Amino acid sequence: MSGEKKEDEWKEKETLLNSDGDDSGTDKLKTVSDKEESEETYTVEEVMDKLGFGPFQILITVFCGLLWIADAMELMILAILSPILKCQWQLSTVEEAAVTSVVFAGLVIGVVFWGYLNDLIGRKTSLLLVDICILVFGLLSAAQISPDDGRTPGYPWILICRFGVGFSAGGTIQVLTYYAEFLPKKRRGIWLVVIAMWWTIGAMFSALLATLVLGVWHLSWHWYLGLSASPLAIVLLLFPVMPESARFYLIRGKPNKAKKVIEMVARMNCKKPPAGKLVILEDADVVNQKIDRSTAPPGIAGLNTLDSDSLKGVDKETQIDSNTEDRDDRADNTAEISQLLQKSHEGRKKNNQGQPRKASKSLSSLRKFAILFEKKMWQTTILLSFLWFGGAWSHYGVVILTTTMLSSNPHCGFTDATTNSSTICRQLDTGDYVKILWTTSAEFPGLIFTFLIIDVLGRKKTMAIQYVMAAGSFLLLLICTSTTVLAVFLFIARAFVSGVFQVVFVYTPEVYPTEARALGLGVCNVAARVGGILTPVVAQVVFAANDYVSISLYAGSCIVFAILSMLLPIETKGRSLRDK
Repeated sequence: MSGEKKEDEWKEKETLLNSDGDDSGTDKLKTVSDKEESEETYTVEEVMDKLGFGPFQILITVFCGLLWIADAMELMILAILSPILKCQWQLSTVEEAAVTSVVFAGLVIGVVFWGYLNDLIGRKTSLLLVDICILVFGLLSAAQISPDDGRTPGYPWILICRFGVGFSAGGTIQVLTYYAEFLPKKRRGIWLVVIAMWWTIGAMFSALLATLVLGVWHLSWHWYLGLSASPLAIVLLLFPVMPESARFYLIRGKPNKAKKVIEMVARMNCKKPPAGKLVILEDADVVNQKIDRSTAPPGIAGLNTLDSDSLKGVDKETQIDSNTEDRDDRADNTAEISQLLQKSHEGRKKNNQGQPRKASKSLSSLRKFAILFEKKMWQTTILLSFLWFGGAWSHYGVVILTTTMLSSNPHCGFTDATTNSSTICRQLDTGDYVKILWTTSAEFPGLIFTFLIIDVLGRKKTMAIQYVMAAGSFLLLLICTSTTVLAVFLFIARAFVSGVFQVVFVYTPEVYPTEARALGLGVCNVAARVGGILTPVVAQVVFAANDYVSISLYAGSCIVFAILSMLLPIETKGRSLRDK
């Protein structure tokens, strides 16, 4: 129906132009154009601010939160599974570290793949595929049997399955893109920190599950891996009721679908959707400047009020000619207007057939990387890549150091001095799992601290402060003390590294425009996963050789990342999400 309505509007304009007398046709066109110009426009950002935070946002918080829990549980498995396999399968320290590193290797490839797919097929559809893939590979990991029975290739197969989990989990970062695009601008940073708390809940639930399944009930690690995949099955039940992102629909040229999503949000929040035309942020600022009214001849001046769909059909050459063509050749203004409208009409019909839109999408796909490194963004992208590397490097460093130091801490004499620490095999007991659970809970105070200061000091200062505090916390681990006090030091370190990592999560979707937001998150996440690949080498292999060097590397790097945080050129506190 909307297509037929637009056809009628175009016919009406053409009829007016072809009416007797140039002046009357032009005057009538001006009247139609003025009517269109007076129509109120609004962006997705503005409508979300108007609709506020209500029941719909609570629903999407639960949905995204459950996906975040599933992601946390699959990644927390790394710290618990590798020491178990080291003992049961008699792995070397390098082989033990590989069980962790292979997951992050899969994440490096996955974040780029899912980031591109997210911008191509939509946020919701890509997240559905991510959920299914993690569930399948997670259950396949749980089905692995010890290589001693000769029925399965044990170690190589577990590496393949965990690589698959990592590749699939690379798409969970797009939860932030999906969630941020439904939040009102006011206090968006706080709610992005709140969604990060679900990751902490998932990490704690994973530690609790390990305590019960492995420590109390003394079941096999296969049960632990299988039960860790359970939240993914719950998430599948919520997909049918979740909408696609309105911003995604709009940026892909589907304003009617975007309006339906907005109507759903308004209905659930018991608010009235705004009347008017939905536009992308660039349309609100730039479309009215496509044709300069001060220099355009009479009749052309009214064309800049045509809807954005109509303008999309006009060839670039036609738009340029309308501004630069020699005025001596413009004797018949009405004829020129008619020609321009006809080209726009034909272009719009082609768009409806999908021909130019394919080329536009292809070009857009190639341009997205360029957007990340354009004049105003290249410094931000490079610095953010280092900060994401630092977030994963330090966060997973603490996670792995927790099990490594509790099971073996050579500089405090926790192991036999005559034994090579790389061959030590000590199974974690119930007390160790309880300490892991306790240190995992440190993420809550870290997130609360972030929650309190992120909208006061801003993103950059919050990151810098917490990186400095994390460096000091790592230095505390060099003190030789009991395992109980060591657990306290690990608790403090984990609080600050988890806090700083979440600020990076908040900052990134705020700084990139909608058309490249998912890809920007994906590219930065690649850097994070490189940090994830390297950190097991330092936390396990280097630690076994020289624990002082291992811990000092973490402390020193955090100071460097604190400096890089302050060098970011853009502060996103209170900043609107850009569409283009």
